[in-house]
Amino acid sequence: MAFNMNATWSKATSLVGANFSLLAVVAGVFLFLPAVVIYLAVPDMAAFMDPTADPEKMAAMMEGMMGKIFGWSALAMIFQFVGYLAMVALMGKARPTVGEALAQGAKSLPTMIGTLILFMIAYAILALVIAVPLALLGTLIGPLGAVLTMIGVLFVALFLMTRFCVVMPVVMLEDTLNPITAMKRSWQITHPSQWSILGFWALLIVAYFVIAMLVFGVMSLMGAMAATSTGSLLVMGIVNGIVGGLVAMLVSGIVVAMHQQLAGDNPANLSETFE
Repeated sequence: MAFNMNATWSKATSLVGANFSLLAVVAGVFLFLPAVVIYLAVPDMAAFMDPTADPEKMAAMMEGMMGKIFGWSALAMIFQFVGYLAMVALMGKARPTVGEALAQGAKSLPTMIGTLILFMIAYAILALVIAVPLALLGTLIGPLGAVLTMIGVLFVALFLMTRFCVVMPVVMLEDTLNPITAMKRSWQITHPSQWSILGFWALLIVAYFVIAMLVFGVMSLMGAMAATSTGSLLVMGIVNGIVGGLVAMLVSGIVVAMHQQLAGDNPANLSETFE
């Protein structure tokens, strides 16, 4: 079925609106709280948001904190995966309870970790295939080659994200626990409209970065006004958690709406879409 950008956006916002209270509970526990905890557990995290910071000092700080950052990030990622999966289930036609959605999300967690690993492998291979020729070209055309290489690597990431963007609905709404099967299914149903979907995600990403720059700019000012460093970190963690939770709800709604549009609705269940 052909992809319709306006229909997907309208359906996604309707799904989020119809299930907002349930989604907010899940996002609060699995997206908001981990964000706050990370800021408090890794105090130097706030330094990475300073646009005036010395890149060399930031690189050295990152190297020294790598183990701690990786550990907390991995734990947060597990929580976030379960949260995303549960929100996708809540917006599906099966209408599970929050407990059932969370249980299904926990059961599907190994599948999502498997798909993430496969995604990273695919990205590394394709990025290398594109980056090497462009880097060689860069030796002939100078700085423009580095720009083209960066664009090529970013394009690979966006293209793969486009083709695998409905993996979560496939896992949760089609009860597919094999990561390879889920990725193949997503690749299949996004193929006919891959370029339209890619353009849709590109627009959303640009809009997100513009809004994020404004929000986090204000957040930095609020953090600077806090009386203590702990207060500053708490303010930044709260704002980051709120933004992350809202984005997660919207993204979950988008992929569910996209899956329903591309995979086709079951006529017998159309009346069950909304309460």
